[in-house]
Amino acid sequence: MTASVVDLTATENRSTEMSEPQLSEVSDPNAKAVLKALANPKWLLRTPSGISRETHVPEDDVRAILEKYQNFVRVSGLPDPSGRTLYTLRQRPVSQAEKWAILRVFLTKSL
Repeated sequence: MTASVVDLTATENRSTEMSEPQLSEVSDPNAKAVLKALANPKWLLRTPSGISRETHVPEDDVRAILEKYQNFVRVSGLPDPSGRTLYTLRQRPVSQAEKWAILRVFLTKSL
């Protein structure tokens, strides 16, 4: 569940919103909605299904938008508790929880 991820990373409490000039580069209304959902300060990391529920954009379209707009979006190194891929804005710094998850994966694969 996404709520667990938010609890885990909420201590960072960083509010990052896309600036208007960046959003003005995007003409597709569905893409704008997806990117605005990623900028929602309530969430640091998002699943495509969560973005789809918030924006009412079909999940397959959300995935395609996330893939198309990689200049605005990054994949988190931290999956949600169900193992689903999480996304955030590229301009958001890597959270402490993501850093620990990446280190854990590196260490377990190194041993």
